[in-house]
Amino acid sequence: MNEPQPLRPLPLGIIFALLAGCIYGTVPVSTRYGIVEGMAAIDLICFRTLTVALMLIAIALIRSERFTIPKARLPAFAVQCAATLGVSVTYLMSLQFIPVGLSVIIFFTFPAIIAIVAPLWEGQKPNTFKTVMSLAAFVGLLIAVGPEFGGANVTGIGLAAIAAVSCALQFISGRSLGEVMKPAAFGGLTHLVITPFVIGTAVWLGHSPFGFLWPESGSTSAFLTMAVVAFGYLGGYFFAMTSLTHSRPSAIAPYFNIEPVVTTVLALVILGERLSLNQYVGGAIVLTAIILTSTLGERKEA
Repeated sequence: MNEPQPLRPLPLGIIFALLAGCIYGTVPVSTRYGIVEGMAAIDLICFRTLTVALMLIAIALIRSERFTIPKARLPAFAVQCAATLGVSVTYLMSLQFIPVGLSVIIFFTFPAIIAIVAPLWEGQKPNTFKTVMSLAAFVGLLIAVGPEFGGANVTGIGLAAIAAVSCALQFISGRSLGEVMKPAAFGGLTHLVITPFVIGTAVWLGHSPFGFLWPESGSTSAFLTMAVVAFGYLGGYFFAMTSLTHSRPSAIAPYFNIEPVVTTVLALVILGERLSLNQYVGGAIVLTAIILTSTLGERKEA
């Protein structure tokens, strides 16, 4: 009689990726809630960026982590800063123009982008199966967004698309930095560098960069919303970058697909937002393609 085989524990990279995805899933909904309550997205972004910079640097100091960036990794750090700035500003700003569900579908083409771009960054030959599945994910995106494109705000769609590309670059450069630095150290430095640019964006948009100190609504819910947005992003970013110290971006990115599920459910429960039929169909194609990429694609690679 065969002895039952013990269950293999999930690799740490996957565990951290799943944690990050669940926590990240709360951010778009809390941001949209704040916008509905009269808060400006850029105020939430300023508060979040400054809070995350201070918190990550504090964590790194408590852990005695080194802030020195090796000269060879400076290009990766520059990409990380640009990509983090792109995600920080464009994803949340898109929620000022389009519903959470539509923004999430567009944003979550980033695992497909990673599947195509990451092997080139890592010096590997692109996997044909992953490339085909990535193209299938983009077809799903066209189905989800196509019928809405005429009526949806083009600015919101464009911002969400920029966020998707930026997020892919954030993962790829984060892996490179994670090989030589701790996530809190390079994450704190990254957010410290982008803070002036976020403040500059607020000024350019005609907002006070520190308007989050006196939100127009002025209610307890406004400050609670800012806290949820900031700490949701802090937890998501920290666990996401930590997952990259244990595995390749192309291997763990698909597990972040738990995030749109969490976001969609919360958007339905808290905001009452519902997806249209084509968005459900297109979103299902995107998720299926990326899940197949993470299972069959990884097996073929192995």
